[in-house]
Amino acid sequence: MKPLLLFFLILGYILYGHSQPFSNGYPFYLPSNDSLSREFLPDFPASPIGPEEAIGINSEGDFVIKGEPIRFWGVNLTARGAFPPKNKANEIAARMRKMGINLVRFHHLDNPWAGNDGSIFLNGQGTRNLNATTLDRMEFLIAAFKRNGIYVNMNLNVSRTFQEQDGVVNADSLVDFAKAVTTFDPWLITLQEEYADQLLSHVNPYTGLALKDDPVLAMVETINENTLYGFWKGDRLRAFSAGGSLIRRHVELLDSLWHEFLLDKYQDDASLTASWNTGSVASGQGNQVQDGGFESGNLNQWTMETHSTAQATSSLSTTSPFAGSSSAEVDVTHITGTDWHVQFYQGGLSMNKDSVYAVTFAARSDANRNINIGVQQNVSPWDYYGGSQYALTPVWQTFTFTFVAPTDLQGELRIGYNFANQTGKVWFDDISLASPSKSGLQTGESLIQRNIKRILYGERLSFTDQRIADQAEFYIKIQREFLQGMYNYLKALGISAPITGTNALVGPADAMHQQDLDYIDDHNYWDHPWFPSTPWDPYDWLLRNEAALKDPGIEAMSNIFSGLAIDKKPYTVSEYNHPFPNRYQVEMVPMLTSYASFHGADGLMFFEYEGGSDWDTDIVDGFFSINRNTALMSLFPACAYAYRSYKIAEASHTYLIEYSPEFVWESPLQDNSGRWGKWLPYDPTLALTHNIRTVGYQGSSDPDLAQLPPPSSSNFLSSTGQIRLQTDLGLHSTFAAGYVSITGFLQDATHHIVGNLQLQQANDFGALSWIALSGDSLLTAERSLLTLSSRLQNTNMQWDGTRTVHNNWGSPPTLMQPLTVQLRLNIQADSVRLYPLDETGLHSSYQTLLPIGPNLFDLTLDQSTDQTPWYGLEAIGKGIPLQQDDLVDLISLRVFPNPAKEYVIFQYSTDRQDQAFVELYDLLGKLIQVTPSEHSSVEQQLVLPIDELSAGVYHYRFHLGNRSSVGKLIVE
Repeated sequence: MKPLLLFFLILGYILYGHSQPFSNGYPFYLPSNDSLSREFLPDFPASPIGPEEAIGINSEGDFVIKGEPIRFWGVNLTARGAFPPKNKANEIAARMRKMGINLVRFHHLDNPWAGNDGSIFLNGQGTRNLNATTLDRMEFLIAAFKRNGIYVNMNLNVSRTFQEQDGVVNADSLVDFAKAVTTFDPWLITLQEEYADQLLSHVNPYTGLALKDDPVLAMVETINENTLYGFWKGDRLRAFSAGGSLIRRHVELLDSLWHEFLLDKYQDDASLTASWNTGSVASGQGNQVQDGGFESGNLNQWTMETHSTAQATSSLSTTSPFAGSSSAEVDVTHITGTDWHVQFYQGGLSMNKDSVYAVTFAARSDANRNINIGVQQNVSPWDYYGGSQYALTPVWQTFTFTFVAPTDLQGELRIGYNFANQTGKVWFDDISLASPSKSGLQTGESLIQRNIKRILYGERLSFTDQRIADQAEFYIKIQREFLQGMYNYLKALGISAPITGTNALVGPADAMHQQDLDYIDDHNYWDHPWFPSTPWDPYDWLLRNEAALKDPGIEAMSNIFSGLAIDKKPYTVSEYNHPFPNRYQVEMVPMLTSYASFHGADGLMFFEYEGGSDWDTDIVDGFFSINRNTALMSLFPACAYAYRSYKIAEASHTYLIEYSPEFVWESPLQDNSGRWGKWLPYDPTLALTHNIRTVGYQGSSDPDLAQLPPPSSSNFLSSTGQIRLQTDLGLHSTFAAGYVSITGFLQDATHHIVGNLQLQQANDFGALSWIALSGDSLLTAERSLLTLSSRLQNTNMQWDGTRTVHNNWGSPPTLMQPLTVQLRLNIQADSVRLYPLDETGLHSSYQTLLPIGPNLFDLTLDQSTDQTPWYGLEAIGKGIPLQQDDLVDLISLRVFPNPAKEYVIFQYSTDRQDQAFVELYDLLGKLIQVTPSEHSSVEQQLVLPIDELSAGVYHYRFHLGNRSSVGKLIVE
């Protein structure tokens, strides 16, 4: 998991008019010990992992077992969740299998917070000896997984908190689990190798094999969300006293490595000067800040803003200014615990897209303290463009950070300071926003003197291009050497399972240093909780409580399928969640299912299945665990089956991007996305329509971006024609022969057609899926499963507004929000039986549906009455062979030529501006082709190429808005 790094709150979130909490919820709890197979649930039989079923990688970059591709539908077990009591292990494994899970990621084994029964280490005894009790429990659980055909992803360094007993000097001063320094401190690297040997070489008494030798081990992750380059982007690779995260020893070690890198590359000062001084600029131009020196005699150009009960004043001070006769004094006298409740800023500024700007200022304080500075939009949506944190002292210092403008903004930009939740006085002077000067080798810097500073990311654009590129190359080189060294060590241990490096990738630079490893992994969250005051405060937290489907940039999907996957290597997503209690969180399961399938992702791991010790109580009392979250778990069987069974087509064409090393090293010239942002040289929303992968990082020129198609706007149709996302409507649809889904604001999707399903009416946000359990097609399936899920809440859960419940999670039981949905299904049958299913998937009574037209059935799912998210469908009889659908009347539809050889034309006229597309089916009802067309005038025609089809008889379904017609097509 990653913390959400925010300098300023984006004020004024727009929610969609839904109240919290909902009423009339119904209880439906999936038993934690249920493993029973049911007729109307997908069947995932127990299939023990044999010695010949180790995971490999084929030439196409797929994970394989005995040469056959496999996809992993996985979850995380973290901290206590990784070490359940032995009497729970078998039922945990069997229930996971029933839900479609075939991979478990063991995460945060090395945590310091869960006590002796929740960590691989014993409290107070250092971190060099494993906890025999928890190791035994974990190995017992792994044996249970192995019997159920569930593979293991083992994480190595995650949250290990090094101790003095480990021989780590100043261990108590290493922050954030020593991230970043674990990649270059030699002793910490040795400790990581030792731990890997202890964990992976220990013989499991319940399998008779060490994990390194056991085919149950599917993959190994070296370090978690730990990237030296990413820490540079966050300006953390400096001393604590300078506002960073490193102790003096690690600053000096990194400086030493930096000088060795420069000496190896340039040998002498003359060569370095010649390279770095090219392109230097003497001084900045065009300062926009009004009265940045505070010499006007007033503060009319500046605003002192406070919120809630925070108190602060601003005034002019003539005592010891940095320059001139006065400076600005800000006196913070009362804080609330929230940074942004006190801000000192100037608005009315401007920027031009792709231009470089430098913010410079002088500051001091009455005592040592930190301040934050940021540049952002001064009106809604308050977009943030860059900033940093600086450590102040009573002595004047000057500071600079630079950024690249991502857009044009005239008169709506602001520079603002907040005061990091500290009372006291801060003085400012000489504030400017201007074009930056650009320095190469600065006066007094010398390789011989070994005094060349490592530049901060925030100040990088004040330096020449080559100096920036060298700094980037250095950090990438250090991490690549570390990961390659760990890879070689693990292989020498005898590990044959695929190995990757790290995740939460910030862009091509993070994939570049993993290019020689076995596979690429990444993380993403939508609406991760954030903590205004204290990290992970159980009371003081907030969600935006927004739907990802309404996000114009659809970052939930575009960030995770961004094109950083390397061609011919597997790609996995080892952490993903839309955390509870976001009311739209069910959107994540069908969305991830469809786009992971489209992009050919090899493994998905939801974060998390369980992170505590409560496996049974019917309550969801945290952000991430989904084990007891029926709203999400009820979607697992159908979506896991669709994903693992390749129901949804992969993109038939992949755009391949090859980077040169120089392009990646120079990417900081454009990348202004911050530590947790993801920078790409193309529009990330292309992931919603096309597949992009990276060939590698050995190109001789810049990547060929001209080959990429233009991005769409709010209506994204995948190149396969099977996935549509409409952000203006907040609607996601998937239509394949054996699986369809509609997710989002269903109440606004009246008469929405998705393959063989038409949503006629619904009353709220939800996720609806329909999957064939027999045969390849929903049209001809004898048995199929409908799943309808919305949101879940605990009894007496207390909301404070719409963005937090603090620690008032409520009590058991959980309640599901009932939806009412009217559907029209196209099933080739004489009648259909509709079975509401119970918590184990068992059916009893049923409703018989008779056709309202040839093979057309209307049904209503009323969960207030049915009290279930699961419905089994059974087709009775053979129905009527597909001929013509008179359900709706299309005006003047002509289909010619028919019979045809190379193409067929669908010519139509209408007075409505609707989307037109054609679905083509073979005689078994399998969808084989979808051709879309944008409608723009009264007279239209759609041309369907058929030259690659074999001769024979096919059926088409022509769609125009909410109207459709079917017919027969003969290909000669």
